[in-house]
Amino acid sequence: MSTSEILNLVAIIVGPLAAVIITLWYQTRSEKRNVKQNAFMNLIAYRHVNPNSSAYSHFVNVLNTIDVVFHGDKEVIRLWHELYELLTSTDKPEDKIRLKKIELLHAMGKSLGYTDLQQITLDKFYTPEHWPQNIQKNLQMEQNLSNLFESLPQVFSSIQTAAQQANETDEVSKKIE
Repeated sequence: MSTSEILNLVAIIVGPLAAVIITLWYQTRSEKRNVKQNAFMNLIAYRHVNPNSSAYSHFVNVLNTIDVVFHGDKEVIRLWHELYELLTSTDKPEDKIRLKKIELLHAMGKSLGYTDLQQITLDKFYTPEHWPQNIQKNLQMEQNLSNLFESLPQVFSSIQTAAQQANETDEVSKKIE
């Protein structure tokens, strides 16, 4: 076998194999970036949601994935752990929490290649004028529903007691007749 035949054989075997390996590497890398991008965009979208709002769960769910999604990014992980400490502290210093969220988002953006993203930009957000009132109404409605469901056992107990008393009254009336 000549040298050119051996080279052709090697090229026939190595070429497609290298293409598959490169494709798999690129797909894995792209998928990891997409997951990071999705986490970042969700945190951006929900960064100023009221903690008492049901939408806050979206923000919390993404926060709880940071250790896995940004594994290996020491700055993002460090800032997330600092934010976690603030969020779980007893006094919950709102200004410090807000600033730490911004620092975290800035580090995440930098990690994703948003090098021109400024912290002041991350602190800006738009909320339509009617949303705070709607949020307050929704919270009140949630509280009212909660109170209703908590009182249902008492209501059923009262109905059952009234039914038993009515049955007893009917029995006494039948005995008198």
